[in-house]
Amino acid sequence: MRRIKFNWFAMGLAMLLGVTSLVSVSTLEANPIYEGPANSPNSCMADAYFATGGKGLKDVLGASLNCTANDVEITTVTVKAVDGNGPDSEGNFSCTKGDTMMVTADLRVRTNANERWDTTFFLPLNQQSPQVIQQDDSACSIVIPKNEFAPDIDSGVLVAQDLDGDVCGDIAKGPLVNDEYTLVDATFTMLCEAGDDTQVDFVYCAAWDNQERHNCAANGDNPGQEPNTTSKCNCGDIPLNIFIQPNPPLVSKTLKSPISGEAFEPSGIYTYTIRVETQTPEADLNVTALADYVWSTTDADANLYSFDLNSGSDVTQGNVTLLGTWDENSPANYTCDDVSLPKVLNAATLAFECDIVVRIDDEDLPNDQSNEFYRDVVKVIAEDNNADNIGQCIEPLSGAMVDGTCSSEVQVAVKNVAPVLAIEKFAIAGPGYTCMSGTIDADGRCSGVDYIPEPGGAVTYKLIISNESLVDAVTLSSLVDTVGSADLDLVADITGNSCDDGWPKVLAKKGDSGDSFTCTFTRDVSGEPRTVRNDIEVKGFDNEADEATATDFEQVMIADVAPALTLVKQVKVAGDPDSAYSDDAYVDEPGGDVIYRFTIDNTSPSGESITLQSLVDPVLDGTRVTVTNDLCNFTTTVVTYDTDYVCTIAATVTGEPASSPLTNTAYVTAIDNESNSVRSNDDSANVNFNNVDPSITMDLKIDFTIFVRIDNNSTFESVTLEEVNISDQTVPDSGTAINSNSFEVSNSSCSTDGTQIILANDYYECQFDVHLLATENDAAENVFKYDTSDVTPYASNLADLVEVVVKDNEGNEANDVANVTVQLNED
Repeated sequence: MRRIKFNWFAMGLAMLLGVTSLVSVSTLEANPIYEGPANSPNSCMADAYFATGGKGLKDVLGASLNCTANDVEITTVTVKAVDGNGPDSEGNFSCTKGDTMMVTADLRVRTNANERWDTTFFLPLNQQSPQVIQQDDSACSIVIPKNEFAPDIDSGVLVAQDLDGDVCGDIAKGPLVNDEYTLVDATFTMLCEAGDDTQVDFVYCAAWDNQERHNCAANGDNPGQEPNTTSKCNCGDIPLNIFIQPNPPLVSKTLKSPISGEAFEPSGIYTYTIRVETQTPEADLNVTALADYVWSTTDADANLYSFDLNSGSDVTQGNVTLLGTWDENSPANYTCDDVSLPKVLNAATLAFECDIVVRIDDEDLPNDQSNEFYRDVVKVIAEDNNADNIGQCIEPLSGAMVDGTCSSEVQVAVKNVAPVLAIEKFAIAGPGYTCMSGTIDADGRCSGVDYIPEPGGAVTYKLIISNESLVDAVTLSSLVDTVGSADLDLVADITGNSCDDGWPKVLAKKGDSGDSFTCTFTRDVSGEPRTVRNDIEVKGFDNEADEATATDFEQVMIADVAPALTLVKQVKVAGDPDSAYSDDAYVDEPGGDVIYRFTIDNTSPSGESITLQSLVDPVLDGTRVTVTNDLCNFTTTVVTYDTDYVCTIAATVTGEPASSPLTNTAYVTAIDNESNSVRSNDDSANVNFNNVDPSITMDLKIDFTIFVRIDNNSTFESVTLEEVNISDQTVPDSGTAINSNSFEVSNSSCSTDGTQIILANDYYECQFDVHLLATENDAAENVFKYDTSDVTPYASNLADLVEVVVKDNEGNEANDVANVTVQLNED
């Protein structure tokens, strides 16, 4: 029979715990356990025990409840679905290790006591037991049976029972069959984790109440029930027919040779290393097949060639051959046929590797003479112990999703044998030409820097053009020299140009007579100091119209003339006319406002502009100078030749007459158009400090202390001091100051926080300081005034200044007042 006790204690406790209803949950709901706490992370049993005031356990990581009771336990867990999925053909389920999963199961609950209330089960969401302090509010899910949910299959008793009137299910032996009932189709959250094998364990800890009381809620910070003591709980471990499914294997394919991934036409041999590695050592992963896909990425009508890698013979498809009988003594040894399938990967064997060798025969390369690319992908077929396929991947070209796990693509190339040209270019003459930091070889090539002084002029360059191809002769088609965006066609008839002789020119293949030629030409290199780069490009083609290009460049430096600048720094007192600028200024101690003037003159012999970069003035950045208005730009200002840049910096300076003048010594830095840096001269400005006679004034304020004595006139009960007020201002506890318009209160020893007890026939004394804000202009006025807009009910008249308020044990208030008047007289 359902029993619900209504009393004021029960109703108050229910409100405290947040229970919103004292009736059972509707039996139309599908889940016999509450869904919120069960299907979302929550605190574990030990943390909840400590948080709700449990004794004998400290909030220390790893501290554990000593669960020795077995009043309530789960005896059987019959799994019906995992994440909404039913069993496989053998009646088993699977999950991925470490995942949080939603399990639907029949939970068989047993009681070994006559009655227990608010049965609650904690399921870990990590590797630790719910009976361990974890200080983690999301480390467990909580299973709380709904009371009177539906009849038990065996006993017909509503599951679970309602013995105490709250929302949490209870359990009693009396009406049950074999002391058990079943939570049918309970859906809860648990961890996919196994013990010593791959079979998932249902790990739980049970808690209950040993007393009948209305104190359990299905929501709040700690839903459900915690143990009564550190030992009143029970933990268990039940193997389930849920097996950890291995993850798809890690499949990699790497090119072993050639390292470059390229081979020249018409044929190339490529060796790959295949590696298959398990990601789930806890479960068997059975590799049943190895396959290789090869296809061209450049042929529009490319075919997909598929090879069984466990074959030990040569297999040819199209222009691709799997060399399964490759020479065993060769470094390119085919070993994948040595892998005995099925190959089991687990903790004992984490991975295996083998090599395959592929020959690609292709003379039909792209018409633009680029490489013909081929890609290889390995597909591994793997199964779990239930012979279920593990993993899927996309089949190349078709885009179809197929069983298996594929490696990433490895691309190799069949290279066209292209013509190769080489060209060398170097300066050999010019006005004032000098080979700096180097020597000149027999061809006239400078190993250092080619230098001519400004303004430059006509420079002579030499070219050496060679055919580097060992296969074909090359016919030259163009020869162009470029400076910036200006091209010079050296095939044209130009004065001073010998490179145009005998075109079209044919260079024999490398090593034969006529595989190179040499010529010279001139080009103007003049202007501002800079480095002038000339790029040369030669083009040619072989008998397959395959073009070759070669480039080189030469740099000739037009030398620069160093820049120069001067700095004049002056100072004046702020407000004085500009005519007052000089090397010295005078201000009264302890300081004043001055203006520094900087005059910078560009005196560069080259007549070029300079760009300021910095001002170095340590005193200006020091503690005695505070810049108030900086009108200077020493970082980007451009100063043209023979002109001045003038700017000012206003500042406040400090100092003493006895000290030396405040001297600012500064210099500026700049660069010219070629980024040559220059430093100006040092210049100084002095600020002197005049002595100033002392001057004082005096003001007078009044402080006084008010002593308060409160006598408890009662002969039988104590009172509590609640308030001490002065002029309608509350005197704070423990010396904190308060302010009003005419006075400040501080250094209070009056305890007004509701803790000061005055015993019957006893008294209490305290004091506080009052600092008058009144001045001599307040003469003949009462300094303290009540605020007439807020007269307390206890004030008998506006002259009452100091008030105390007390309360007796029943909350009745009493107050008394005293008048304090302070006046300032004109006398």
